[in-house]
Parts: sequence; C-alpha cells; structure tokens
Amino acid sequence: MKSFKLLVIAAALPLVLSACKMSQLDSVTKGFEALTLSDAQVTSLTNDACAQQDASHKIASNSSTYGKRLAKIHKELPTDINGKKATYKVYQTKEINAWAMANGCIRIYSGLMDFMTDDEVRGVIAHEIGHVHLGHTLKAVKVGALANIGADALASSSAVGGVAGKVGMSTSQIAAFSNQLINSQFSQKQEYEADAYAYDWLVSKKRSPQPFIDGLNKLASLSSGTDSAMTAILSSHPDSKKRAETLTKRLASGK
Repeated sequence: MKSFKLLVIAAALPLVLSACKMSQLDSVTKGFEALTLSDAQVTSLTNDACAQQDASHKIASNSSTYGKRLAKIHKELPTDINGKKATYKVYQTKEINAWAMANGCIRIYSGLMDFMTDDEVRGVIAHEIGHVHLGHTLKAVKVGALANIGADALASSSAVGGVAGKVGMSTSQIAAFSNQLINSQFSQKQEYEADAYAYDWLVSKKRSPQPFIDGLNKLASLSSGTDSAMTAILSSHPDSKKRAETLTKRLASGK
C-alpha cells in the first residue's frame, strides 16, 4: 500500500485468476465470494498485517525528534477513518515511504521525514488517509487476501469464523500479505482521487496545498537517483510530476 498506495479490482475475473492461480470454475466462484469479506475479517487481516510490520521495524519513540515532529503534524489529522481508530507511528529507516491500511494503521518512514518538511509530510499523510477513506485500501486487502491466503481458506473462514471475524494465517502468510499491502500499486485514477482528497482536506483546515505539491515534486526528483532507499517509493507511486502539475493547475484556478 507502498502506501502512496495499493491495487484495483478493475477486471475482476482476470485479477482473481492471476492472483490465486485458479483454473477451476468453483475456485473462481469462491474467489468472488471472498471479495465480500466482512468488516470484522478485514479488520482482523489488517490488524495482523500492521502488527507484523510494526514488529519488523524500529518505531521512533514519542520523545524522539521524529516522534515530536509526528505529534505536531498529526494534531489536525483524523483520529478515526471510516469508523476505524487512526494510529500514527514513525519507522526509523532511511527508506522514503508512507502507507496506510484499511484499519487506520498509518505509518511514516523517517527517511520521508528527513526528505520533506512537516507541511509536506502532512500532505503525504492526508493522501494516504484518502486511500483509506475512499476504499482503495479495502480493495487491496481483498486482492492480497486472495493472493496470499487463497479462496478456499477465505471461504472456509467466512462460513466458520465469520462471527468472530478471524481469518487464520500462518506467520509466513501474514508476512507475505502485509508486504503485498504496503508494496502494491494504486491505479492512476485512485492516485488522483487520493490527491484530490488531500487537497480538499488541507483547504478545509485552512492550509495551503502548495507544500503537498512541493512534496510530490520532490518525489518526482528521485527518479534520477540510484539509491534503492531513495527510489523505492517510485515503484508504487508513479507519475508524481504529472500529479503535481494537476494540483498546480487546480491551485491556480482557485477551485
């Protein structure tokens, strides 16, 4: 979901076939049924995925420089998204990235904070929140679940464990699932929608969208780099320059 983003179910049949490597009609049917995972199951899946990522990273303390900056940045940010409590943490890593999951798990990498100002980071986080609010991350959960857990297991958990909302996963499945969520790429349409959400949110808080645009231009500048920690975000967030240009035109129009 490197979150500056995740996946889309635009062509449902080919995607399910590819993700699950299923050729049997009954398996495909189960795949579509899995796309109606309950809210409790989605929460269970993303709670496990977020916990796996937290356990795999060093989290900046509240008293650290990054922790203090985050506290300042997220004062105006939502405390819940679509009824889910939003949790904000910083991973101490040189990688430039940020992502959000459907359960409100929002993570910012210290590499991004080193690369951007607080106002620019705020815009990036608002963009990630947009992916959650608009349901983009929910679609990514369903695709990731099909790919890493399988339609049979999901259908079984829906029938047996639906009340509790638990979807059983092995440690390796959780790791693969969580990595797919934070690394999957959103569609161009979803990226522009999340940009518009961030823009509108910033305006609603009487903040200029310009720093967000500046942040996108900074990301675009990474395209000429070779450091994997610096360029990894580009694989999941393409066309940053075009997105910045679109927002610049909107800002100039006063709309």
